[in-house]
Amino acid sequence: MIRTTDATINKEVGILLPGEYYASYDSILSTIVGSCFVVCLYDPLKKIGAMGHCLLPVLSNSQMKKNEIFQYNINFMEHIIGEMVKLGADRKTFVVKVFGGIGKTFNLEYTTDFIKDYCKNENMLLEAIDVGGNYRRKLYYFCKTGKVHKYLVKQNDALSEFINMEKEFIDKVLSDKVQYGNVIIFE
Repeated sequence: MIRTTDATINKEVGILLPGEYYASYDSILSTIVGSCFVVCLYDPLKKIGAMGHCLLPVLSNSQMKKNEIFQYNINFMEHIIGEMVKLGADRKTFVVKVFGGIGKTFNLEYTTDFIKDYCKNENMLLEAIDVGGNYRRKLYYFCKTGKVHKYLVKQNDALSEFINMEKEFIDKVLSDKVQYGNVIIFE
């Protein structure tokens, strides 16, 4: 994560790169999402939030199978949740918002199925899902309130470095089939 003062909101933000996640009481987190997806979790009772920049559940031309990518994302989600639980959050109260997945390189149905199934199985409220379309999204997530400010990015040339990082992240996951280790279930 890169910490910087953001010119758009004139506040310090933590910029998440593809594959990163972070949980906090009061941080403002930001990222740009294209062909991946971003999940924002919030515990409204403890006022703790987290953001993670995840891999899509299915890429149409990937070497990984659907179940392998689902498992990768389940592990990823458990790590984000684990960070929130460490801060005192209760996963039974989590509210979930999801963004991303542009273009035609994947099946949007798999993304929404993954998120809906995950939230249903974990008894989490899926408050918003904003995927698809032709534009990348620049997100600001306010961990203290659970609010997300979204900006559509119509011209991508200025963001090419970030887009390249996302592509590198996808390629690394696909080639290494990297997993996050053991999953610990908190009850």
